[in-house]
Amino acid sequence: MHLVIHDICSFHQFLHVGTQHRRAVRGPSRGLVLEKYVHTHNEKPKVHIFRDHPVGTEASIVANEISLYMWNHFSWAAESFKHVAPRYRDALVSHIRDNIDFEDCTDEEVTACILKMAANRYRDRRCRLHKYCNELQAKGIDPVTQPYRNWAGSSDDWRWLCEHFGSEAFQRRSEANKVNRSKIDSIHTQGSASFAQGMKRMGLSGVDAYAKFYQNKSGEFVTEEARQRHVSIITLHFEYF
Repeated sequence: MHLVIHDICSFHQFLHVGTQHRRAVRGPSRGLVLEKYVHTHNEKPKVHIFRDHPVGTEASIVANEISLYMWNHFSWAAESFKHVAPRYRDALVSHIRDNIDFEDCTDEEVTACILKMAANRYRDRRCRLHKYCNELQAKGIDPVTQPYRNWAGSSDDWRWLCEHFGSEAFQRRSEANKVNRSKIDSIHTQGSASFAQGMKRMGLSGVDAYAKFYQNKSGEFVTEEARQRHVSIITLHFEYF
């Protein structure tokens, strides 16, 4: 559904008629974030772009709307985001541009930002779907017979995903990725917010941002590996700059 809300009447019309077509995303009212903002402020959310990420107080609305649109309208029968048919990606970019006010940004910057966020969220969603299928199989349930909650795609797409997750090629990649994740020695303290948004909000450079995002509230690095890496970053920074 391609929607640009211009007034309160269209908002209420959407609530009473269109809600049945917009699936929930991590909560019963998550899919109405954009509509509620427009209803309250009578304007589209405004964001800036910094390092290919939306920043500002309304940046989370962009992420939410991208996730919601893909969940409701994309085909999930694709190996990765780059294999999704161009018509789906183009429609997503058009939808976000119509409903979000990107201030002081070129068309190229906006498109790159949207597609980068979409690729990350497509990957994250696929990971959750894969985990769900594994959990069903562990219980002796064929995932094909029990689609993911609020599944908005077709039954053919769901069957394709289940077969794809069980393929030998996917299993090899999954095991390799699991090994790579096990090598991560430090987890940053930024939570779900992007580094770009944190850097913009705090006015930090790349070197200072690493220290800030890998330290706890006491100002100590989360791991010794993180501290050593920060020392290396500072050394390289002074050598080259």
